[in-house]
Amino acid sequence: MFFAQSYYPESLRKRADTPIRDHYRPRTSTHGYLEWYLSDKIGLADTDWFLSNILPVPLAAVDQVLAHVSPLLYDNSRCQWTGMPRPPEDTEEVDQMYQPFIEVSNGILKACKELAIPLELSDVHWRCDLDKSLTSIGTLADELEDYPKVVASLRRGTDEADWLGWRNQILGLVKEAISKAISRSLYEKLAENLSTWWLRRVHIPVEFRVADDPATAKAGLNQLCHCMREILMAQLDRQFVIGLLVCGSNLSIWLHDRSGLLGMLAPIDIHKEPKKFIHVIMAFSSLEPSRLGWDSTMKIVCKSDGKHRLSTDPDLKLADYGPTVLDTQWAVFIPKANGSTDGEWYTTLRLLNTIRFDRVMYGSTLVWAVWKAGEKEQRLVLKQTWRPSVLLQEAELRSVAPSTSNVCQIIRSVDIGCANNDGAPACVDTKLFIRRGMIGRPPSQPGCNSWCADNFEGAVVTITKRFISARRLMFCFTNRVLTRTLMSTYGWPLTSFRDMRELLETIRDAVAGHRDLWFGGVLHRDVSVDNILICPEENDGGKTRGRLIDFGFSIQADAWADMPKPVPVDDPNAQKRMAMLMEYKEIAMPDSVAQALFSRNKDVLYSWGYQDAILKRWPHLKDKSPLSKEDLFLYDWESPPPAWKSTMVYNLDRKGRQAFLSGEVHSNSLFYAHGVDNSRKSIIAENLTDGEEQKSRLQWEIWDDRITTTDTGEFRLFREDHSAIHDLESFWWIILYICLSRNGPGGAQRDELFQRRGEEAGWLRNIVDCLFETKSEQIRCRNKVELFENLDHLQSFIIPRFHPYFKGLEKLIMEWRTILHFAYETYDEVTPGIVHRLVLAVLDDALKDLQSSPLEQDAQATELTQKEDDRRARDLDKLDAATAELARVMEFSTQGRFHSRFRQRSSLQRVYI
Repeated sequence: MFFAQSYYPESLRKRADTPIRDHYRPRTSTHGYLEWYLSDKIGLADTDWFLSNILPVPLAAVDQVLAHVSPLLYDNSRCQWTGMPRPPEDTEEVDQMYQPFIEVSNGILKACKELAIPLELSDVHWRCDLDKSLTSIGTLADELEDYPKVVASLRRGTDEADWLGWRNQILGLVKEAISKAISRSLYEKLAENLSTWWLRRVHIPVEFRVADDPATAKAGLNQLCHCMREILMAQLDRQFVIGLLVCGSNLSIWLHDRSGLLGMLAPIDIHKEPKKFIHVIMAFSSLEPSRLGWDSTMKIVCKSDGKHRLSTDPDLKLADYGPTVLDTQWAVFIPKANGSTDGEWYTTLRLLNTIRFDRVMYGSTLVWAVWKAGEKEQRLVLKQTWRPSVLLQEAELRSVAPSTSNVCQIIRSVDIGCANNDGAPACVDTKLFIRRGMIGRPPSQPGCNSWCADNFEGAVVTITKRFISARRLMFCFTNRVLTRTLMSTYGWPLTSFRDMRELLETIRDAVAGHRDLWFGGVLHRDVSVDNILICPEENDGGKTRGRLIDFGFSIQADAWADMPKPVPVDDPNAQKRMAMLMEYKEIAMPDSVAQALFSRNKDVLYSWGYQDAILKRWPHLKDKSPLSKEDLFLYDWESPPPAWKSTMVYNLDRKGRQAFLSGEVHSNSLFYAHGVDNSRKSIIAENLTDGEEQKSRLQWEIWDDRITTTDTGEFRLFREDHSAIHDLESFWWIILYICLSRNGPGGAQRDELFQRRGEEAGWLRNIVDCLFETKSEQIRCRNKVELFENLDHLQSFIIPRFHPYFKGLEKLIMEWRTILHFAYETYDEVTPGIVHRLVLAVLDDALKDLQSSPLEQDAQATELTQKEDDRRARDLDKLDAATAELARVMEFSTQGRFHSRFRQRSSLQRVYI
């Protein structure tokens, strides 16, 4: 249907409804992992360079091993591994490739040990652990699809008995499931054990394909990358993962980090190039763990003896992990300065955030409640993220706001360090530390004879009268730095409000915090329901305060707007325009008001349009005479607002963080009316190497050459497509989302969202999905723009479907929307500062109305409030109890004491750049 995938049912539409524009329509596609997450982030490196720099192994040792395994394991006369026959071209039994590969790989490692070649990871073992009986459960098919069939695992011989016991346990569960329909509890138990498998075993995953044609190889790479991302989700101390793809007799190596994917330009023929194959297998055992993705600044707190061990320690036991990834307790190192080896270890109490599949690469944020031995019983939070190197650390961004501001309280932000070949400090990043300086070349594209930089750098952005369209970068690399931020802000998500007053107060506090950041020169750019916390101000959690957190997308201005200049009394043209302004539509205003409006923009058309925008939305002012500066929102400046036109803004990927974005930000297009000022333009440029088509564009399009390249190779653009108004619109979408999706205090979702019958329930599910929860950016963008522009839909269709608990918020929703529309229509450098004040005023009015006429909570709402109070009390008690238990263990267990210095073997600190 034409209006399919819309929040508004076609049966309710009238002929006069605005049709969906072509550039709003979602494109139907069946993207795989590569297209959806890595389409412009795949780089290729020369094969020999890859082996020499990513997986360096002494060539003399490779020659020794080849001589040692010949002729029993490798037949030089036939150029073939004796235990690994070439797969027949007509076979489809890919599982026949597993065991021969495993036997040859383990034979190479055996030869290394017999030759006394040093191995950093001597317990690595190639194996196939998934039993075929697991795949007999249909409901587990999707779960098992992401698991590699062959892996290099960390064997840990002292724990092999535990591992065999685990296999027997899971196979017992399988037999039970086969005999009867699998229950939900049994499925969860199986899934829990499978997640332990990830935690415990996988070092290097391998994906196999019988054929070696491009389509088959792409499908195999898609599956391998999906698997590597699952590993990054389950192994929290994994900085990157290397995987192998075997297609026929060809082997390719792929490195998946938080910047994307780096592979080899040409695969290795396993049989014809035995030295390279030996090189690869040896590298996964001979290299230091940090060179293979394991983070040496994170250790597991072993429950068996209180010691802290790296995940690669052979003495680590299965029980030390805990039942799932959420239960593993870590000791995490926080340097005192960027890249320093001098710092402190903090112990995690609990993982606070959800590990989301769609955010593993884009920042991959982890948040823990933590504790440090010897410190006061203060609630601390540790955030770990892979920060784009072009953005500032959160502590630096937070410093622009007053210490009492309603934003998160940050103790320090630091980049995790290492040491380069010369012993000089360096930071862990994706370009220099992980990729050894190689960004990679993009794969070949149709129509391109060969790769060259000019074909792939930059994005062409076309500025037209109505909108801005951009051709995506064919290759885009963002260098990311491993950063940890220690905070003293602990709280609960906004959806866990205890009553209506706390909901509104929390949102008001967060808006005030956003204002403080903005006037300090920082724009947040990622306002979401997850980034607004309800923070306890007292130990019992009775008094709370709203705080805005997470500056992972924030930017800082480098200039400030000029103060409006008064109208010169000796300028006849200015005085003439002033007279025209005062006579417009016979609106009476004193000279001081007219001068304030005219000084904001000397164009009389802007002033006329500004008045029209005011009177259109607040028509009662037509009957007031004269109009004051307050009536026209011409406030005196408390401080000059930041100017963003000269600031570099980075177009970072927002996958997984789009639910509450403005429709304009979604599409980088100016969908809303801006009739009085054309200042809202994205000023973007690119290299001019697209041939005659490019030259013809230049004849009628205006370009700006303000573009540069960073020291790490990123492409930088001047943009002004996300303003403070967009962030305040995000707050508005958050309130709308809560009113539609929650059933009152405590944050539980409405029952209707899970009902499969009934027209009303179907409409509600469709509204929430199309506006907030859909994975399609195009669907979300189109629906948000349509709803934001259509007042009738909001009043007659959306608001009536609010949960009854939120019926008192209709006035706030409508007034807030009016302010946003006014701000978009009158946009200039001053507007963002004004709109903060207007939004805070409507929130204050809503709180006053709530105080003068309190909403009567029904018995269900009262019960939900009490449940939320009880939950908070239990949460704080558990946190304090965990802290006390750790303190007791640290006091009586010398094995568990932390050291004030970050110490490890010097060989583990070397980085080859």
